Amino acid sequence: MLYQLSYASANAGIPKKRRRACQASPRPFVRGPLSDLRHEGVLLRRARSLVVVIALLAVVACVDSGPAAPTAPGGKLAGKPVVVRVLDAKPERVERIIEITGTLAGAEEVVVSAEVDGRVEKVVADLGDVVRAGGTLVQLAREAPRLQAAQADAEYAAALARVGVDDAGLDAATHETSSTVRRATAEHDDAMRSFARVQELAAKGVAAAADVDTARARAEIAAAQLAAARDDALAALATAKARRAALGLAKKRLADTTIGSPVDGVVAARLVGLGELVKPGQPIARVVVADTLKLRGDVPERYADVIKKGLPLSIDAADVGARGQGVVGRVGPLVDAATRTFPLEATIDNKDDRLKPGTFARARVVTGNDEDVIALPETAISNLAGVTKVYVVDADHKAVERRVQVLRKRGSDALVAGELRPGERVVVTAVARVFPGATIEVDAGPPPTPSGQAAPRGEQPGVPAAATDKAAPPPARPEAK
Repeated sequence: MLYQLSYASANAGIPKKRRRACQASPRPFVRGPLSDLRHEGVLLRRARSLVVVIALLAVVACVDSGPAAPTAPGGKLAGKPVVVRVLDAKPERVERIIEITGTLAGAEEVVVSAEVDGRVEKVVADLGDVVRAGGTLVQLAREAPRLQAAQADAEYAAALARVGVDDAGLDAATHETSSTVRRATAEHDDAMRSFARVQELAAKGVAAAADVDTARARAEIAAAQLAAARDDALAALATAKARRAALGLAKKRLADTTIGSPVDGVVAARLVGLGELVKPGQPIARVVVADTLKLRGDVPERYADVIKKGLPLSIDAADVGARGQGVVGRVGPLVDAATRTFPLEATIDNKDDRLKPGTFARARVVTGNDEDVIALPETAISNLAGVTKVYVVDADHKAVERRVQVLRKRGSDALVAGELRPGERVVVTAVARVFPGATIEVDAGPPPTPSGQAAPRGEQPGVPAAATDKAAPPPARPEAK
């Protein structure tokens, strides 16, 4: 009160405007009874806010946290048993399989082309038709080639007559067997004998010199005629052989007007139409050998030491719903440096025509067998810090850890080997709540089954057990007061 009176008396003589300016200007804090009251009010309001916040936090803590559960050594929850379902470990013999994807192709795919020019007279085999080796696909016009063959045959017959042999004796004939050569040879021999006699008579003085000259000239003429006959015979013999070759070409041209399939197969495509003029080398049709197929695919290099020629395999063309069996036919000797794979070619029997060339397919190559392999649902396996393990239930209903190795997958199951022993009961549900030494209570319901076995009634194979497992309800939360 004394402070207030002093303050009022001090301001009594100051004008109002100046007093306001002084009040607005900063001044040092002067502690007094009035400032103490204001300070206590601020502290009181802050204390009330803090009390409200603490009360709210206490309520939330009471709602969110139930009674503390007792913990086992190592920090694991203990107390109530963990309710799980189990599966007996049953060893089995499993094939080691490598899966390869590739494209099916015919054992042979032949593009048949025309060898001669001509107009398409008839289409004998069309798309999808089965043809035999030598069977007609397309027929070209034959009239002109037939006439050319007849002309060549007549010319060949005339050439044989000049040589003096038939077709069978042409290869054995020589120029000496020609009739003209034989005649020229006889005349030459007679002229030589006459010349020899005239020379003997001239030596005895009986024949005149003119007779000797005449006989010599006759002998020389006969020799020249013999040489010419031999040349003509050689030419006639060569002409006969040329006519024979021409006749063969004419006959082949006539035969080539009938375009046939070189293999047993199915017409995959017809490439010409009726009346079309084709040229030599033009594709006519495509024929595929489909009773035996080939699968071409690439195999990762890590399988290079196990993929061998002759290994059996199965084919699954899921898109067309067909399957088949085959063997590894060829294995590439080199690994592609870019893809780190090597080529494989398998031969598949397709006599029932279930598989189609060009289909995408998966091949399962059997490389051997694994003994004592156990199939478990993937829900039974846990992996922590690189350690793959399962839990089994011992005779005291305690959880025991078993380390395993996953060999490969089979559907929704994993094929494992390792410390797991046949007959042990493997925990397949609620694995996340199990720890070594935990008390286990086995659910009396039917156990899940591996996908390779028949599922019990009411269950579907391949469905993880955890999907159908009913977890225990959480403890009730205390009501916040």
